[in-house]
Amino acid sequence: MKPCGRARKLGLPRPEQLKEEVRDDLLELLPMLRKIPRRLDRISGALERGELSLPIRAFADPRDAELVTRLTNRLILTFLSA
Repeated sequence: MKPCGRARKLGLPRPEQLKEEVRDDLLELLPMLRKIPRRLDRISGALERGELSLPIRAFADPRDAELVTRLTNRLILTFLSA
């Protein structure tokens, strides 16, 4: 079987089709890509002024609290059994 036939059998796109899809995707991303330098300027300016902060909540996910509780219980049991 020829390589082209094998690719068609696997359902792989033709090179022309792939080229068109990539071009269409890049055209969709172009407006967002144009905004990146401005956003990077804003982020770097906020960093320089010390105004950049990230809202992080410890134990926001119940699984995090369960993990810490489980580790603490194991540490206490290990200490008591030693």
